[in-house]
Amino acid sequence: MGIRPGRPRGLARALHRERGGGTRAAPPDDLDEYSRFGACALEFETIGLFPSYQSVVEHQRLEFVDDGEEERYLDWLAGLGMAAEAQDSWLLGWPDEIQGDVQIECAQVAGGDPEDWRLLLQVNSVEDAGMMWGDAGMLYFMIRADDLAARRFDRVWLTLQCY
Repeated sequence: MGIRPGRPRGLARALHRERGGGTRAAPPDDLDEYSRFGACALEFETIGLFPSYQSVVEHQRLEFVDDGEEERYLDWLAGLGMAAEAQDSWLLGWPDEIQGDVQIECAQVAGGDPEDWRLLLQVNSVEDAGMMWGDAGMLYFMIRADDLAARRFDRVWLTLQCY
């Protein structure tokens, strides 16, 4: 992934490479120096994700019958580690929003219905790699569901949220 300011389809472009080779891909030659970051070790694991509280409320995915039920949902999310400050980066699933629903944000800026937008990649600030998004924020690489299914990664939109 590279941050490419001024691109007409948003501020980012996702570069997809088929599995294999085992070598690190070089960044594109035309990628500005300030958009290049240090390498980070990755560990992959499968985790279960659920919509954030913000997403549930803004998309009306659940309707709470009273404040007690709403509080139990927040406690349940906290028990899963999803109600605290965002701390991880991940591929696919539900975004862990900091300031508001990124699906709605993408629909407002790029068009379409918020339900059409999917998280492709969420990247947390990693100070050791020189990646600090605002005040310890998060980058969200979003893509429409049909573009993801067709592997049209050139249609990715980037949004930033920070504390």
